[in-house]
Amino acid sequence: MRAAGALLDRAAQAVDAARAHTLHDPARWKIQHIGRSVLDGKLPPRHGLL
Repeated sequence: MRAAGALLDRAAQAVDAARAHTLHDPARWKIQHIGRSVLDGKLPPRHGLL
């Protein structure tokens, strides 16, 4: 049973690490907002995260 618990812990850590690397990439979001502004004329968000 301990091996199964350790495997679940490692899987949870891998998911957390992947989530941090994919969701918190401000440069990627900035590029997307600038692209939307150029192509669609949609203004970027007004918060200071860009």
